[in-house]
Amino acid sequence: MGMKRTTVFLLILIGVLVVLNVLLLATIWNRQLSVQPIPDRPVERNGRVHHLLKQELGWNDEQLWQFDQERRRLREQTLPVLEEIHRLKREMFDASMGSSPDMDRINKLAADIGEKQALMEQYTAQHVVSLRAICTDDQREKLANFLQELLQMGRPEGMERPVRPRPEGRRQPPPRRQ
Repeated sequence: MGMKRTTVFLLILIGVLVVLNVLLLATIWNRQLSVQPIPDRPVERNGRVHHLLKQELGWNDEQLWQFDQERRRLREQTLPVLEEIHRLKREMFDASMGSSPDMDRINKLAADIGEKQALMEQYTAQHVVSLRAICTDDQREKLANFLQELLQMGRPEGMERPVRPRPEGRRQPPPRRQ
């Protein structure tokens, strides 16, 4: 009887330990799901852009508000065009992958994409004109230099970079990695 009692006691003890382990694991798992990671820098994109525009161009809060309005307008103009470009590219890809591709159709789709891209460039140029209107006389040259730097950063590899004198106080960007 002593051996049977010890076995029952051990089985009950093992059962209790298993239940406790399951509860502990469930608690840990539940806490991990409920804890949201804290971002390293809780700065929204507009905050970084505003900081950059204040620092580089010397814009005030009114100018930043106007910038936000112009950016919103640009987004409303360009989003449908971007969606159409994407649709046309997908259609051109599908036409290219067919068993007997129709080159006339593919060329027409490419031309349509080019027209939509030209419209995007027009919207971008209008946006730059509106940004220029936001600036004071002193800020217009800073804006031109700032936008020129952005264009240079986005140029394809191998394109020659025009040598332009840098405004005083501006640092050189690091060289591109090969």
